[in-house]
Amino acid sequence: MTSEVCVMNRQALVLAADSAVTVSKWNENGKKEERYFKGANKVFQLSNYNPVGMMIFDTADLHRFPWEIIAKEYRKQLKDTKCGSLESYAQNFFSHIEQNVDIFPAVDRAAIFVETVDRAMVRNIAIANEDPTVIAAAGNPAAEDAARNAALDNVRTVFAALPVVAHISQPEIDALVTLHQAALDKEAAENIKMFAPGSTYSLANLIEIGVGAVFKVEDAYLSETGIVIAGYGDDDHFPEYIEYSCLGLFGNKLLTKKIGEHKISRRSTGFINAFATKSMVDTFYLGFSPDVFYAVSHKLREALQSQSAALIAAVGGNASAIPGATIDQIVQAHTDAWTRHIFERHAAPFRSVVGSLPIDELCNLAETLVMLESLKEKVTKPSESVGGPIDVAVITKSEGFLWIKRKHFFDAGLNPRYTHRQHLS
Repeated sequence: MTSEVCVMNRQALVLAADSAVTVSKWNENGKKEERYFKGANKVFQLSNYNPVGMMIFDTADLHRFPWEIIAKEYRKQLKDTKCGSLESYAQNFFSHIEQNVDIFPAVDRAAIFVETVDRAMVRNIAIANEDPTVIAAAGNPAAEDAARNAALDNVRTVFAALPVVAHISQPEIDALVTLHQAALDKEAAENIKMFAPGSTYSLANLIEIGVGAVFKVEDAYLSETGIVIAGYGDDDHFPEYIEYSCLGLFGNKLLTKKIGEHKISRRSTGFINAFATKSMVDTFYLGFSPDVFYAVSHKLREALQSQSAALIAAVGGNASAIPGATIDQIVQAHTDAWTRHIFERHAAPFRSVVGSLPIDELCNLAETLVMLESLKEKVTKPSESVGGPIDVAVITKSEGFLWIKRKHFFDAGLNPRYTHRQHLS
């Protein structure tokens, strides 16, 4: 987990992130084990010459290749190249990953695709083996095989009806399958032999299930990295951020999707947004937390259902005649009214103040918001999945990317040669 904040106004944009990282693995007993460390870097400078930065959250690597190394390799090759818009920088960065055969050579790209589909095949065989009809047929090989085949066919039918993810097309998926058909056939046969011995299920159908799982139910089968590209395009006068979701590299296609964006303008003078763990930031900014929002709506609906029934019954009416849609409309109207009231008296003035803050106060605000989230995690949860040193960077049109606070795993005072090398680069 992590907590990150982007705060910006017409003067600058500030990125702040904690340093906590969660590492998960499965032990020999099939139980998930988690370890927490507090030294991860999540904010990166994307250019030595241009005012552009990046934050990451969720998965810290792309197919076991750290995003930190990818960002620094991109910075090296970008040099002083300028892009007119921030989105152009983002697309240039993603294209760099797709085309970089040094980071991801052809043999690794093939392994990534085959291994990902293989895991999906194994997982779906395991799910089919747990189907009640398969368990009931235990001891009768023919019946068990038929039940498993039926369970797998049901899954295949469900996947076939789903659309592929927005970031890749069916022809591109078909081309990948054709290219790696031999390797997929081999993995499918080994999976049947190991996890469903004696099964007569079609290898082609099993591969279809694995591919469908990966590219149609991606949230369950792929590791996601949140990427925030922030700063200025060469044609921009005010800062902007764009949030993307990245689900992996398959062949020469990096699966990315734009999640959200905001650009400061003459009228929109201040903005703040949090990423990943953000309940405390939302509470501070909006005036209420997401769990309070849910509780108010849920309890109001319960009260209307119970109290309105009692009132109608008291005057001799039929309480069961109250349409559910009527209660939904009342709850929605109430929710709109109280959230609008709070926004006008809390969030809107707060955003106005953000629009007027000097740069140093903008940096203090971003750091404080991450610190509040870290404190909340520390006192309310045993995991402390948000915490550690807070990195803060500010990006301005003229000064570019500047570190305000940055942790090092070494003492810079003991390493003057490092500073010298940085001046030379």
